[in-house]
Amino acid sequence: MRFSLFFLLAFLLFPLALPDEVRAETWTDNTGQFKIEAEFVGVEGRSVVLRLADGSTKNVPIARLSDASRNRAKQLYEAAKSNPAAAKPMVAKPATPSGSATGAIARDGDGFAPAVPPVPAMPAFPENGSLQQTVDFVIEQLSAGHPEVIWYALPAEVRNEVDSAEVRAAMRPAIEMQVETQQPIHEVANQVCEILIRQKQFILNTPMLKMAPPQVTQMVQPLYDPASGLIYEVVQCVFDSKMIVDDSVTSFVDHYGPRIGGHLRVLVQAAPPGMIEQFTGTIVVNQIDDSSGTITVPKQGGGTTVVEMVAYGGRWMPKDFVATWKEKGGTMASGMAEQFENNQADFQASQQQMAQATGMIAGMANQFLQPMLDAKTQQEFDAALTQAMMTAAMFQNQAGPGLAPGPAARNPAFAQ
Repeated sequence: MRFSLFFLLAFLLFPLALPDEVRAETWTDNTGQFKIEAEFVGVEGRSVVLRLADGSTKNVPIARLSDASRNRAKQLYEAAKSNPAAAKPMVAKPATPSGSATGAIARDGDGFAPAVPPVPAMPAFPENGSLQQTVDFVIEQLSAGHPEVIWYALPAEVRNEVDSAEVRAAMRPAIEMQVETQQPIHEVANQVCEILIRQKQFILNTPMLKMAPPQVTQMVQPLYDPASGLIYEVVQCVFDSKMIVDDSVTSFVDHYGPRIGGHLRVLVQAAPPGMIEQFTGTIVVNQIDDSSGTITVPKQGGGTTVVEMVAYGGRWMPKDFVATWKEKGGTMASGMAEQFENNQADFQASQQQMAQATGMIAGMANQFLQPMLDAKTQQEFDAALTQAMMTAAMFQNQAGPGLAPGPAARNPAFAQ
């Protein structure tokens, strides 16, 4: 498998708590301009949890800590891992639905994370079910807000190998290079998310939207929160590729699947009545015998695609995939290591070029995004938005292929 197949996969570290006897100390950010006196409580996702003197807690993204504070946090984190009896689990805040017309903002992670609409727990994937049962289950769970069902549709032996320490070790060098390269774009993406969430009212009241037909405005208003929430969650997982080598894909999908799915579910529910059923109704399932069958799906633009399916490892999988897996399964780690070694020089050169391009893009973007984030009035926001759009249009006309950011980003959790 190519590395790019995995760059969209990441995970969120299981939250850990740290010893209560830690005393208040000084924590500084990576700009050196801000500091805070607080007690280290634990780690929640990609944030350090600090307890202030008044008893309240504050989540500070690990990526925003100074080197000294990050090293101190890592020291305490490792101490808790080596002494689990002294640590009590810190349970991540449950996803809660938006409670107002403007949308709730969960004060965790980056401090502006949108609340996630809750989804029911995903049932266990049916083992050795019929082809029709499998297709029905996948469609049902996708609609219910569980995109992670695609991962669990794979046979256990495939999931286990992808999650193995050997495969993750083989992936680490390439991913770590891309993580550093994409850090500037990651910061820009987070800035865009923050604008979408914090400046919602300004965005909804821009002259461009007001000039749109009434039906467009009526559609945008109720879909704004789930759409911006979906963008936020997708950005977090896409720019988190290093995390896969630190734990597992399974940990990632169990966390991000319902978060992305929660927003998707709201958007799907807002679709015109019958639209989803109209599409799924065109999928034709034909099980030939106990171990083979076909799925016929419509192609965009007309026509259909027929996928041959075979039963393998308690699941139904495309016949070509199973043939390739039987030939190469068990050699994924060595294949990745060999591929990286053979192409290391070219890969490093391309990453250096990408670093220059992403740095330039991020620098330009920040000049126009920050005024939008700082805007206190509609007039200030509209002026900043107009300037940003003009700059983006100009840059798009000048930029050549290959400058678009890839899906990897700097890992804000502790380096190993």
